[in-house]
Amino acid sequence: MSERHPIGVYVTLGNEYEGELRLLKDVGISSVQLDWMSVPLQNDDPSVICGILEELNLSLSAVFVMLEEADWTSLSTVHKTLGFSHPERRQARLEMGKKIASTVADLGVKVFASHLGRIPTSKYDPNYSSVRDAVVELADHCQSLGMKLSFETGPEPAYELRGFIEDCACPSIGVNLDPTNFVLYGSDAPLRAVEELAPYILDTHIKDGKWPTKADQLGEAVAMGEGDVPIRQVISAIHATGYLGPLTIEGEGGGSLAKAVEFLNNEQEKALGN
Repeated sequence: MSERHPIGVYVTLGNEYEGELRLLKDVGISSVQLDWMSVPLQNDDPSVICGILEELNLSLSAVFVMLEEADWTSLSTVHKTLGFSHPERRQARLEMGKKIASTVADLGVKVFASHLGRIPTSKYDPNYSSVRDAVVELADHCQSLGMKLSFETGPEPAYELRGFIEDCACPSIGVNLDPTNFVLYGSDAPLRAVEELAPYILDTHIKDGKWPTKADQLGEAVAMGEGDVPIRQVISAIHATGYLGPLTIEGEGGGSLAKAVEFLNNEQEKALGN
């Protein structure tokens, strides 16, 4: 039998965050990935939420930071506006990321996660080196604070993302592996993506979804077990990479968190034999 992964959840906490965290614990969550826009991260002393997490024995796997909102209308608008893809906002987002990272470090978290955006497909695209330089600068800043920089997967095929990471030649850059995003973006096969990005997995997002049915549109996120993602095989593939961190639920696709936790536990038991 293999060691099981803890079950985590991506969460945006509101004003009653202590109660919210206790409810997460009650449904079997043992790890959280916090949205930067959570109330306690914006308004309270970081030590307060750290104390609550410690009391509840909830680990903090990462803080996820959206460097300004993207336009999710279509694939093409996402590619133009997400993360460092947006040339007019690239420098501002870099400075924003560095400032937030300096604050996040006070939580003692080891992973600063965000959206990279759509990497230019050619290294000869003038935007390619600009994106790479911005990413390396942010990664170096995170490393100086004791954190690694983790990027959400999906907008491009996994081999392109791996090539970009290797071109950055920065040991503090990794991925927040979201196999389902490759389905939602229509960019790659989830199992192939796991294998391709195996050396760089720092955290995960686990959800279910369906392939896009129209050109230039994203697929649909659905409740676990109702989409096109072979979640049991994905768990096996992730485990085979040597990653032993949390399987972090991101959204429930219209289902409940308790049901998502139950489904993921059952699939993990079947995948890993325990």
